[in-house]
Amino acid sequence: MKKINSIKIFYNGLVLVAMFLSKAFAGIATPCGQAEGDTETNCWSCGSDCTARYDSASNTLTFSGKKTEEIYGNSGYQSPWLTDMPTRNLSKIVFSEGMESITGCFSGYTGLSAQEVSLPSTLKDISGSIFSRLSTPNLVIPETVEKITGNIFYGSHVQRVVIPENTRIYSPWVQGDIEFFYWPSGEVYCSIHSKCGNNALLYEKDGDNYVLYNKDGSIKKVFGSWEDLALNLNVISGSYAQKDENGKVLATYDGNGRILSKYLYDTDGSISIYNANGKLIGLQGKRILSVEEATALVKNNKNTFKIKYR
Repeated sequence: MKKINSIKIFYNGLVLVAMFLSKAFAGIATPCGQAEGDTETNCWSCGSDCTARYDSASNTLTFSGKKTEEIYGNSGYQSPWLTDMPTRNLSKIVFSEGMESITGCFSGYTGLSAQEVSLPSTLKDISGSIFSRLSTPNLVIPETVEKITGNIFYGSHVQRVVIPENTRIYSPWVQGDIEFFYWPSGEVYCSIHSKCGNNALLYEKDGDNYVLYNKDGSIKKVFGSWEDLALNLNVISGSYAQKDENGKVLATYDGNGRILSKYLYDTDGSISIYNANGKLIGLQGKRILSVEEATALVKNNKNTFKIKYR
């Protein structure tokens, strides 16, 4: 029994050591020339602890290390992976786990296009013209990102960007929060508590739901989780109740922002409920009905109703 316990302890110790080492060495880049298949046209330094590698089999550009830096190639302003890589139309761009800060990777007069851009859960800081002239359908900033500095979307063609609630936007020249100087060509989703500017579509968390608004303040979509909002996945299947600051229901919506019902509050404390077409469909807290109200509430569109006297 003691021998078995010793083996278990030894095994568990190995597991803990492996977990520690994986975290300790996360973000340490393998320099070019030290990995199989490295050449001058598929591997480049992107900083003192950063390596960029292109894999032709998966058509993927991967940045590994802890921090990217502004690197200029032989053509001047453009980074070497923009000039030396055999293609600018990628399937995927990956910033590996362990990376904490990224800047300037796509600076240049000719950018990249990618069907997917993956940012790590360890990312804290984004700055410079990091996404300059980049084209991609969807870009989700991780919730771990504390700040965005500079003109990161200069000339970019990102179709959809999602900014987390706690991410702040700064300028190198202005102290405090600012709006974006340059906007991508697509939509920007930003929390109602952030300062992204008037061009953004705002969202807020309400209970378990995430409510996305149009620029006129009407509800655009209602999502059931952050992941659904970030990746533009499934809207809620049920209904969402919009309430005022006192908790009174103002209206209900489906997941695609269509009004299901509106609530009007009378001075006598009663509540009248109407459908999207303005038809009365319910009354709460009202003992005496008018003929018009009783007629409206008759089921199956009948034109008769009964009045009881007490």
